[in-house]
Amino acid sequence: MNFNTLENQQNQKTIAHNGQEKELLDINQLFEGFMSSTIFAIAIIDKNHKIIRVNPLFAKYFKKPIESFVGKYCYLESEKSEYICSHCPGIKAMISGKTEVAETQGVRDDGSHFDARICAVPFYNSDNEVAGFIEMVEDITKVKQDEARLIESEEKYRKQFEGALDAIFLADTETGILIDCNQAALKLVGREKTEIIGQHQRILHPSDTFDGKFTKEFEEHLRCDENKVIETKVITRDGENKDVAIKACVIEINGEKVLQGIFRDITENKQKEREFQKVQEELIEASRRAGMAEVAADVLHNVGNVLNSINVTTTLIKDTLSKSEISNLKKVTDMIEGQLGNLDEFFNNDPKGKHIPAYLKEVVLLLTQEQQDVVEKLKTLIEDINHIKTIINMQQEYTKVLGAEVTITIEHVIESALRINQASLKRHNIRFVKECTDLDEVNINKNSVIQILVNLIANAKNALLESDVIDKVLTIRSYNHDDKHLRIEVTDNGVGISQENLTKLFQHGFTTRKDGHGFGLHSSILAAKEMNGSLTVHSEGLGHGATFTLELPLKLANTCWIDDKPIKIS
Repeated sequence: MNFNTLENQQNQKTIAHNGQEKELLDINQLFEGFMSSTIFAIAIIDKNHKIIRVNPLFAKYFKKPIESFVGKYCYLESEKSEYICSHCPGIKAMISGKTEVAETQGVRDDGSHFDARICAVPFYNSDNEVAGFIEMVEDITKVKQDEARLIESEEKYRKQFEGALDAIFLADTETGILIDCNQAALKLVGREKTEIIGQHQRILHPSDTFDGKFTKEFEEHLRCDENKVIETKVITRDGENKDVAIKACVIEINGEKVLQGIFRDITENKQKEREFQKVQEELIEASRRAGMAEVAADVLHNVGNVLNSINVTTTLIKDTLSKSEISNLKKVTDMIEGQLGNLDEFFNNDPKGKHIPAYLKEVVLLLTQEQQDVVEKLKTLIEDINHIKTIINMQQEYTKVLGAEVTITIEHVIESALRINQASLKRHNIRFVKECTDLDEVNINKNSVIQILVNLIANAKNALLESDVIDKVLTIRSYNHDDKHLRIEVTDNGVGISQENLTKLFQHGFTTRKDGHGFGLHSSILAAKEMNGSLTVHSEGLGHGATFTLELPLKLANTCWIDDKPIKIS
């Protein structure tokens, strides 16, 4: 082998060596880069548990310089323990040859600590013998805190869940299978938990509440927002139906969607509602009857007024007839009858007989006047009797069963109410004005409206009687307020109403009159509400009169609605 050959071989070895050094340098740079940039704290530890090296993050965790760890025992530096840790994942990794994981607490020199998860992997020497292990440490303090809060939250939820006064059921949204319930739920349906868990949610409800996969309420809660409350019924094991209000929302438990339903037992409330409704209906009926009684009282009062007029008329007729010359005429006829055989002598020469022709002429005039006077009084008497008949007929018509609507003009209804009060208004010199601007026929509960108007007219009459105003005027005005409502206003220029009493006027039993009972206006507002209407009052105060306004739905006869507009049907 010549010199050139040896030189070439040496050059090749040098090149190879330089290549290996470069490769080793590249690997070392990669390792250093990994050690400084990894998200894990890393410690390289020999098999005797002495630290060979740590990366910056490991030093940061323990708040010490990197070089302070080298040559120290890992258990002393990381956990301030004098002995090898029993949970040491490094020992396990060197024995198993696999990655081992353990959770522990890292302890700093100042006594502070943090939760750590350690992954240990073994490393080997050139003879393939275990030389130590590498620990990758992750600070899991926040994770542990979150877990603790989660556990605490779950415990609180469980306590609230079990201790809730309302029944709570949890059901799978896909299948409807019940997966949990609280103690209040068991009490509500009278079942054991083993009878509920694993069953379909339909077991909780009467059979008429479902006809498909789920109950109608369950499906509605799945579709609607969580704030919606649905009232329905649940059925107990004994077959008893209970009223409940359910508020439900979809929640997620272990990755599964669950409908959580909160059931509140409202059976007692519903019973009270029914009892209250019954009492309210009885009160409405009592108030209606009280209103009818007031109308009847007005009728009797008006009949009494007419009877007074009849009494006066009959007395005048009696006086007229008692003073009539008819009695004297009988004496004259008796005298003539006694002189039938000697009439010429009697009329021409007898002192009494001479005056008889003139007397008869005068008597004829007087009797003619008496007849005319009696006829006029009899006409008045007949009018009064007919008025009584009208009032009685009105009362009989009014006392028929309420509730039926009839087709009629508002003007006719107003006239009917006025006729009942007419005699009383006339006797007290109350002038009434009627203004009806819309004369179309409407469908309306005639009797209820008459009841209200009679009460309002009587109320206005009393207000006028208490007033010092000379020209006492009662005005009734009707008109269509808009396409959907009609109004009837009853206005008086009487004593007015104080602001204090305006808010009390429709209360049951409230009255400002000594002989009042406070039923009339209360029954009137109830009657208005029954017709989906309203009754309001306005007054500028004492001495300024008052206006009562009855507003009712406008139901024009032979009319239909198209595009929210009334169309007359011919």
